[in-house]
Amino acid sequence: MTSIRCDFCNSLSHKTRYCNSNMNGRRTMLDGMFNCMVRPECPDFKSFPINELRYIACNYALYEKTAWPHDHMGNKFNRKYSLQPISLTLSKNRLVCALVERWTGFAPVRELKSSPPEIKDCPICYDNMFTYHWCQRTSSWIENCVYTYGAKYESPVLLNTCKHMFCGRCWGGHTNQNKKYDAWHNRPYVDCPMCRARVYCQS
Repeated sequence: MTSIRCDFCNSLSHKTRYCNSNMNGRRTMLDGMFNCMVRPECPDFKSFPINELRYIACNYALYEKTAWPHDHMGNKFNRKYSLQPISLTLSKNRLVCALVERWTGFAPVRELKSSPPEIKDCPICYDNMFTYHWCQRTSSWIENCVYTYGAKYESPVLLNTCKHMFCGRCWGGHTNQNKKYDAWHNRPYVDCPMCRARVYCQS
């Protein structure tokens, strides 16, 4: 029986999905590349060794229509956002080409991410958001979040992550129905309905 080595650190003691290697001290840097597919400029993938390219492909280039990692991905989500993993058995040159091609294919996602926020109509219900009085809830800001679950939802909500805006009623319903939990960061979050950007929340 042939033992299977970890694709990231080449170890026989664990499988790829359970790898906790620090990648020669570069694990923190690699974890910071979670948004590499939506960056304005293509990363220099040629400068990465093969194991780091596999890490990027396995964690940040699984889908063709969303670049944000998700903890719970069902078949409906996989079909909607085109789950197309890049083979980790490719040579370095082919893996670089595959990642560059995947980055190029993310042009519509980058355009949506950089688009200005809606200023009149809520993208969920299409009602005018400013029929309600604007009230900035500074007390609920925490990192990428501009709301709390216990807040009143009468005023518009502007997300720091992607700058998309929603009316308070729709955002309240979205957070109540789609709240998830990130066990790695020990925090609740939801995905932006427009671009799927992860928005961490104050519990």
